[in-house]
Amino acid sequence: MLNRIRAFLLSVLVLFILCACGKTVDETPYESLMAELEASSTPAPEQDRALTVATNKYSPFFAAHARAYMDAHPGVTIEIKEYQEQVIGENSEIAVQVMAGSGPDIVASLISRNFLESGRLLDLYPLMENDPEFRKEDYFMNVVSAMETGGRLYAFPYDYQFPGLFAMRKDVDPEAAHEFETAERVTYEDMLSWFERAGSPSGVIYEGFGPHDALLYCYDSAIDLRDKSCNFPDSPLGAMLERAKALPAPHSTYTSDGMNIETDLKQGTDMFTDLTNTDYRYLFWANPVLNSEPQVLFPYEGSIFTKPRLISSAGGKTLFDVGNVLAITDSCEDPELAWDFIRFCVADKTEPYDWFNYNTASTNWYYSVGSLAAVNRSTYAAQCAFYADTQYELGIEAAGMTPIGEKEQVIADAVAFLTALPDQLELSISPYTVVNDIIWPDLYLYFSDQQSIDVTLENIQSKVSLYLNE
Repeated sequence: MLNRIRAFLLSVLVLFILCACGKTVDETPYESLMAELEASSTPAPEQDRALTVATNKYSPFFAAHARAYMDAHPGVTIEIKEYQEQVIGENSEIAVQVMAGSGPDIVASLISRNFLESGRLLDLYPLMENDPEFRKEDYFMNVVSAMETGGRLYAFPYDYQFPGLFAMRKDVDPEAAHEFETAERVTYEDMLSWFERAGSPSGVIYEGFGPHDALLYCYDSAIDLRDKSCNFPDSPLGAMLERAKALPAPHSTYTSDGMNIETDLKQGTDMFTDLTNTDYRYLFWANPVLNSEPQVLFPYEGSIFTKPRLISSAGGKTLFDVGNVLAITDSCEDPELAWDFIRFCVADKTEPYDWFNYNTASTNWYYSVGSLAAVNRSTYAAQCAFYADTQYELGIEAAGMTPIGEKEQVIADAVAFLTALPDQLELSISPYTVVNDIIWPDLYLYFSDQQSIDVTLENIQSKVSLYLNE
C-alpha cells in the first residue's frame, strides 16, 4: 500500500513537471493509479491453450473426457486423434511420430512396455507431487506404481482387470473345495492339481485349465521385465503345458489365434442353467472381477460354488493386467495442462451422469463400465455397487434363486468383497497381451500335435527375448 501511495505522489509530481513544461498527457494520475490497482486485483483471463490426444477407436471415452474438460475450461482446446492401433508399440504410427518429435501431447491407449521405456515419455511423478489437488489416497497406488520403470512413472493407468478370479464347485471335489477356501494362497499349480484329481466325470469341464493359466503361473519366474530377459526352457511352463494338454476336453484343440473352438458358451439365464445342471461337472468358473456371473458372487440356497478368490503365480504374486493408460510425450509444450487433463480423466466419476458421458463406448454401456476396473477408489466402488445391484436383479431374481439373507445385505456384502480385491494386487502384467500374441502360434502347434514341447519352448524363448530387446 505504501508503494502505491509513493507511486501516486510521484505521478502527481511528474504531471506537475509536464504541465510546467507545456506537455500534455493522455490520462490523469488518478486514472493511471486506478488502472494499476484494477490490473493488480483482476485475474488475467485464461489464455488459449491446446492439447492433442492420440487414442484408438476402442477407447472413445477419452473423447468424452475431452469434451467435458473443454466445457469446464473455456480457454482450452483438445483435439482427439483416433488411430487404428489398439496397442501402441514402438513400430506403431503414433510411436513413430512421437520418436520423431512430432507426435501428440498425450497418448491414451494400451501401451507396450518397449514404448513405455522409449525415453520419449515424461515422468509423471514430479507433476503429481506438485499438484495440490492430487491425493494419492484416492487411488489404488499399488496399481499405479506397478507401471514404474526405474522409479519413474511414464504412464498413469486408466483401468485394469483381474486375470485370475476363480470359484470352485463344491460337489466335484469337496476336499479340494475346502482347500481352495482355506488356503492362504491359491496358485495356478494348485488349480492344475485339482483339475487332474477331479478328472471329468461327465466328459466336460467348463473353463478348465489351459495355456493361458500356464503362462500366468510362470509369468514372473520366466520373464524379467527389468532386465529385459526371459528363460522359458528352465521355467515351469513346459511341464505345466504338458499337464494341461493331458486334461480332458475342451482343452485339446485351439485355433491359431488362441481361441478355444470346443468351448460351448451360453449367455444370460442359459448360462446359469448350464452351470448348475447336474449332468455337467464343471470345476471352476473364471472371469475378470466385474464380469463374473451372479451365482459365484451371491450366496443362495442350494449353491454349489465357493466364494471366488484371486489366484497367484509361481512367485506368489497376485497378477493383474493394465488396460488403457495416459502418458505425456516429451514434445508436449504444456505438460502442466496435460497432467491436469490426465487427473481429470482418472478423477472420481461416480455420478450416473458422469458414467454415461465418460464411459459410454457404445450402446452397450454396461460393458464399457463393468468389464474393467477404475483406478480411482470412489469410481471403482461405484462400479462395484452398480454391478452388484444389476447382477442381483438379472441373475438371482431373474433366475428365481432364493438368496441367503436380505437383499440389501447380500448386495452390500458383495460390494465389500469386490472393493477389497484391488489392494491385494502385486504385479502388473501389462505387456501380457503382446507376449500372449507372440506365443499363441507355437502353443497352437503344440496342442495340435504339430510341434514338440522342446521346440515350442525354444521358439517362445527366441521370440519373447527378441520382443523384450527390440
